[in-house]
Amino acid sequence: MKREVLVLREEEIRALLDPAACIQAMEQAFAAYATGQAQLPPVINLEVPEHRGEVHIKTGHLSGGPYYAVKIASGVMTLTVPAIRDHEVIAIDLV
Repeated sequence: MKREVLVLREEEIRALLDPAACIQAMEQAFAAYATGQAQLPPVINLEVPEHRGEVHIKTGHLSGGPYYAVKIASGVMTLTVPAIRDHEVIAIDLV
C-alpha cells in the first residue's frame, strides 16, 4: 500500500482549523483523559548536551478512536538556522 506524507506549515494549518472546533476537541480530550478513556504514556525526553539541545516525544490515543498521535519537538541551540534552532515540531496522526 502506497502512502504519502503531507507536510503543512503553520500558516496552512491555521487556515484549515476552526478555533472553536479545536477548543471543543481539546475539552473532549481532557474529559476523556480525566475519566480514563485516553492513553498518554510518559514523555520521552532525550538530552543532547553537546549541542545544548533536547528532544521530547509525546504520544496519545483516545479509547475507541480511529487515530493515535505522535508529537516530536526539539530544540538544538548550536544550529545556525534560527527557525530550526528555536524549536522544530513534528506532529504525526496515523490510522
